[in-house]
Amino acid sequence: MSDIARVTRGPADPPQPMFLVNGKEAIGLAISMRDGGNVLALGHNIEHAVA
Repeated sequence: MSDIARVTRGPADPPQPMFLVNGKEAIGLAISMRDGGNVLALGHNIEHAVA
């Protein structure tokens, strides 16, 4: 690759949004369930918290 380009690692310039939802900037959220948890209750609790 170095024969045809200079490869560097760093922030984008100008900065680019990480996620877009319906064309608008958004954030990503990772949620995991604790051991022995109830997936249906987890879904309900997430919906309640988001609302």
